[in-house]
Amino acid sequence: EAGTPVKADPVMNVAGTYNAYYKKVDERQMWISASNEQDYFYTAYILEKVQPEKEVFAAVEEESIVVEETIAPEPVVKTKAALPALKLFYAFNSIYLNLEEVSALARFLNKQPEGTELVVKGYSDGFGTAEAKDYVSRNRALQVKNHIEKYFSKKKFVVTLENEVRDEKGKDNRKTELYLMQ
Repeated sequence: EAGTPVKADPVMNVAGTYNAYYKKVDERQMWISASNEQDYFYTAYILEKVQPEKEVFAAVEEESIVVEETIAPEPVVKTKAALPALKLFYAFNSIYLNLEEVSALARFLNKQPEGTELVVKGYSDGFGTAEAKDYVSRNRALQVKNHIEKYFSKKKFVVTLENEVRDEKGKDNRKTELYLMQ
């Protein structure tokens, strides 16, 4: 009956079904979706307002400093490679990598020497509101950075984040690219 909650049977999956669940608590929203069509997929994500970072100001005492002139070697300035060393693709509106992409990322990072400098650039395609597209592009890059820091911390990679929202639509624009600094 319309408007009346019903508890469904625990198993409802049949060929061609798609399940989606939604829960909202205050400003947090959780979405979970699953499908058993052709390529099985499961997606879960949480949306919440980003809290502004608090600025901390500290009093600085002036000290007299004696400066000695020394000749230092020119610092090596690295630039981002023109082409990405690795591209990772995402399902629609997802900020999390699937297992195939996580494996590709691990293979790539295992080949890199300790201390490698990387630029991780997240993209989103033209679907959705400007706020949602910006959120997705930033968080795709951030999730990859977090993965690197969690599972490859011993390699001491230096990671810089970038993001871009594309007007074009489609899978080729739902990605994260990793660039090596040269």
